[in-house]
Amino acid sequence: MEFLPVLEVLRKKYTPSTLPYNVIVPSLPGYAFSEGPSLDRQWSMQDGAHMMDRLMVGLGLKGYIAQGGDIGSYFCRILAKESDSCKGMHLNFCKMSAPKSEPREAPTEAEKKGLERAKDFDSFGSAYAREHGTRPATIGVVLSSSPIALLAWSVIIPVNQHPRTSH
Repeated sequence: MEFLPVLEVLRKKYTPSTLPYNVIVPSLPGYAFSEGPSLDRQWSMQDGAHMMDRLMVGLGLKGYIAQGGDIGSYFCRILAKESDSCKGMHLNFCKMSAPKSEPREAPTEAEKKGLERAKDFDSFGSAYAREHGTRPATIGVVLSSSPIALLAWSVIIPVNQHPRTSH
Protein backbone atom coordinates (compact mmCIF):
# COMPACT_ATOMS: atom_id res chain seq x y z
CA MET A 1 0.00 0.00 0.00
CA GLU A 2 2.85 2.39 0.83
CA PHE A 3 4.24 2.17 -2.69
CA LEU A 4 1.04 2.73 -4.66
CA PRO A 5 1.46 6.54 -4.88
CA VAL A 6 5.01 6.36 -6.27
CA LEU A 7 4.06 3.51 -8.60
CA GLU A 8 1.23 5.67 -9.94
CA VAL A 9 3.69 8.53 -10.61
CA LEU A 10 6.00 6.14 -12.47
CA ARG A 11 3.09 4.69 -14.45
CA LYS A 12 2.02 8.16 -15.59
CA LYS A 13 5.55 9.32 -16.43
CA TYR A 14 6.86 6.22 -18.23
CA THR A 15 5.75 3.36 -20.42
CA PRO A 16 7.10 -0.12 -19.71
CA SER A 17 9.67 0.34 -22.49
CA THR A 18 10.87 3.78 -21.29
CA LEU A 19 11.10 3.05 -17.55
CA PRO A 20 14.84 3.46 -16.83
CA TYR A 21 14.95 0.79 -14.13
CA ASN A 22 13.00 -2.16 -12.74
CA VAL A 23 10.74 -1.51 -9.77
CA ILE A 24 10.00 -4.60 -7.72
CA VAL A 25 7.79 -4.34 -4.64
CA PRO A 26 7.81 -7.77 -2.98
CA SER A 27 5.92 -8.62 0.18
CA LEU A 28 8.15 -9.55 3.07
CA PRO A 29 7.93 -13.23 4.08
CA GLY A 30 4.79 -13.65 6.17
CA TYR A 31 3.30 -10.28 5.19
CA ALA A 32 0.56 -9.31 2.73
CA PHE A 33 0.70 -11.69 -0.23
CA SER A 34 3.67 -13.82 0.88
CA GLU A 35 3.53 -17.08 2.72
CA GLY A 36 4.82 -17.12 6.24
CA PRO A 37 8.09 -18.80 7.13
CA SER A 38 8.25 -22.49 7.89
CA LEU A 39 7.07 -23.31 11.40
CA ASP A 40 9.39 -26.31 11.77
CA ARG A 41 12.45 -24.20 12.60
CA GLN A 42 13.39 -20.87 14.13
CA TRP A 43 13.13 -18.03 11.57
CA SER A 44 15.31 -14.92 11.77
CA MET A 45 15.56 -11.55 10.07
CA GLN A 46 18.70 -12.86 8.34
CA ASP A 47 16.68 -15.73 6.89
CA GLY A 48 14.09 -13.31 5.51
CA ALA A 49 16.75 -10.98 4.10
CA HIS A 50 18.56 -13.89 2.44
CA MET A 51 15.25 -15.01 0.94
CA MET A 52 14.72 -11.51 -0.51
CA ASP A 53 18.25 -11.51 -1.91
CA ARG A 54 17.66 -14.89 -3.57
CA LEU A 55 14.48 -13.46 -5.09
CA MET A 56 16.26 -10.43 -6.56
CA VAL A 57 19.20 -12.46 -7.87
CA GLY A 58 16.79 -15.15 -9.11
CA LEU A 59 15.00 -12.52 -11.19
CA GLY A 60 18.28 -12.03 -13.03
CA LEU A 61 19.29 -8.73 -11.46
CA LYS A 62 23.03 -8.08 -11.30
CA GLY A 63 22.46 -5.58 -8.52
CA TYR A 64 19.69 -3.76 -6.74
CA ILE A 65 18.97 -1.01 -4.23
CA ALA A 66 16.86 -2.05 -1.24
CA GLN A 67 14.30 0.28 0.31
CA GLY A 68 12.58 -0.37 3.59
CA GLY A 69 10.51 1.09 6.35
CA ASP A 70 9.39 -0.51 9.58
CA ILE A 71 10.40 -4.20 9.54
CA GLY A 72 11.72 -3.78 5.99
CA SER A 73 14.34 -1.34 7.28
CA TYR A 74 15.90 -4.17 9.29
CA PHE A 75 15.88 -6.44 6.22
CA CYS A 76 17.60 -3.67 4.22
CA ARG A 77 20.38 -3.26 6.78
CA ILE A 78 21.12 -6.98 6.57
CA LEU A 79 21.01 -6.95 2.75
CA ALA A 80 23.33 -3.94 2.51
CA LYS A 81 25.82 -5.53 4.90
CA GLU A 82 25.74 -9.15 3.72
CA SER A 83 24.79 -9.22 0.03
CA ASP A 84 27.19 -8.34 -2.77
CA SER A 85 24.16 -7.84 -5.04
CA CYS A 86 22.68 -5.12 -2.81
CA LYS A 87 24.43 -1.97 -4.02
CA GLY A 88 22.77 0.41 -1.58
CA MET A 89 19.77 1.02 0.62
CA HIS A 90 17.23 3.70 1.45
CA LEU A 91 15.48 3.67 4.82
CA ASN A 92 12.38 5.55 5.82
CA PHE A 93 12.52 4.14 9.34
CA CYS A 94 15.66 4.25 11.42
CA LYS A 95 14.90 3.81 15.11
CA MET A 96 17.88 4.46 17.32
CA SER A 97 18.51 4.21 21.03
CA ALA A 98 19.06 7.30 23.13
CA PRO A 99 22.72 8.21 23.63
CA LYS A 100 24.27 6.51 26.65
CA SER A 101 26.18 9.62 27.73
CA GLU A 102 25.36 13.29 27.99
CA PRO A 103 26.23 15.30 24.88
CA ARG A 104 29.27 17.58 25.01
CA GLU A 105 27.16 20.49 23.79
CA ALA A 106 23.59 21.48 24.47
CA PRO A 107 21.23 20.20 21.74
CA THR A 108 20.10 22.72 19.15
CA GLU A 109 16.41 23.61 18.80
CA ALA A 110 16.15 21.30 15.78
CA GLU A 111 17.74 18.46 17.76
CA LYS A 112 15.37 19.09 20.68
CA LYS A 113 12.40 18.85 18.29
CA GLY A 114 13.80 15.63 16.85
CA LEU A 115 14.26 14.13 20.31
CA GLU A 116 10.69 15.10 21.20
CA ARG A 117 9.38 13.50 17.99
CA ALA A 118 11.34 10.33 18.81
CA LYS A 119 9.86 10.28 22.32
CA ASP A 120 6.36 10.77 20.89
CA PHE A 121 6.87 7.94 18.40
CA ASP A 122 8.10 5.65 21.15
CA SER A 123 5.04 6.50 23.26
CA PHE A 124 2.33 6.62 20.60
CA GLY A 125 3.57 5.28 17.28
CA SER A 126 4.98 1.89 18.13
CA ALA A 127 2.15 0.19 20.01
CA TYR A 128 1.51 -2.12 17.04
CA ALA A 129 5.14 -3.31 17.25
CA ARG A 130 4.74 -4.08 20.95
CA GLU A 131 1.55 -5.99 20.11
CA HIS A 132 3.35 -8.04 17.45
CA GLY A 133 6.36 -8.57 19.72
CA THR A 134 4.47 -9.59 22.85
CA ARG A 135 1.19 -11.12 21.62
CA PRO A 136 1.74 -12.24 18.02
CA ALA A 137 -0.83 -15.05 18.19
CA THR A 138 -3.56 -12.70 19.41
CA ILE A 139 -3.18 -10.19 16.62
CA GLY A 140 -2.40 -12.97 14.14
CA VAL A 141 -5.81 -14.59 14.69
CA VAL A 142 -7.53 -11.26 14.18
CA LEU A 143 -5.52 -10.31 11.08
CA SER A 144 -6.07 -13.66 9.42
CA SER A 145 -9.83 -13.56 10.13
CA SER A 146 -10.63 -11.39 7.12
CA PRO A 147 -9.07 -9.18 4.44
CA ILE A 148 -10.87 -6.18 6.01
CA ALA A 149 -9.13 -6.80 9.34
CA LEU A 150 -5.75 -6.90 7.59
CA LEU A 151 -6.58 -3.73 5.66
CA ALA A 152 -7.61 -1.90 8.82
CA TRP A 153 -4.43 -2.92 10.64
CA SER A 154 -2.09 -2.27 7.71
CA VAL A 155 -3.51 0.93 6.28
CA ILE A 156 -6.09 2.64 8.45
CA ILE A 157 -4.61 2.18 11.93
CA PRO A 158 -1.03 3.38 11.16
CA VAL A 159 -2.38 6.60 9.63
CA ASN A 160 -4.42 7.36 12.73
CA GLN A 161 -2.23 5.89 15.47
CA HIS A 162 -0.84 9.12 16.87
CA PRO A 163 -3.39 10.80 19.18
CA ARG A 164 -2.19 14.27 18.12
CA THR A 165 -2.81 13.55 14.45
CA SER A 166 -6.21 14.34 13.03
CA HIS A 167 -7.26 12.70 9.75
